[in-house]
Amino acid sequence: MGKKKIRVRRVVLDANVLVSALLFTGSLSEIVELWKKGKIISVFSEETFKEFTGVLAYPKFSLAQNEIRTLIEEEIVPCFEFIKTTTTVSNVCPDPDDDKFLSCALSAS
Repeated sequence: MGKKKIRVRRVVLDANVLVSALLFTGSLSEIVELWKKGKIISVFSEETFKEFTGVLAYPKFSLAQNEIRTLIEEEIVPCFEFIKTTTTVSNVCPDPDDDKFLSCALSAS
């Protein structure tokens, strides 16, 4: 029998989940291997990328600007797809700030 073809999934990751996956060990860090191995394609819109970079800059993570730039250039840019938001939702998520992630997911489909 032939090999089973596995479909690569496009995903939108919440900024906090993504930062946890990048900076800490544990179950979320396994997500990094998924995108590095091409098993998932993570997607950003301008809005979700802006939130992600803002979270990286939180003082609790103690990351210098050059460390943030390195993470983005080496871990994110080569592996992520950047899309234009074509579908916008509002007042859907309990936290209205999360609507941008849903809009990104709908635009990426």
